[in-house]
Amino acid sequence: MEKNDEGLWQKVLMLDSDRHEYKFHVDTEWRCDPANPSCCANTFGTANSVIFVKP
Repeated sequence: MEKNDEGLWQKVLMLDSDRHEYKFHVDTEWRCDPANPSCCANTFGTANSVIFVKP
């Protein structure tokens, strides 16, 4: 990730139209996206954030 001109961290990705799960790795801890209420259980017994990319 890179810090933008406003001081926010960002990463631009080209994703296929589909459902995608993700997490953030912050200070050695995996965290769900606090700005995204959509989440699902993962195979490790924790949760992942979910985003739906439309065509």
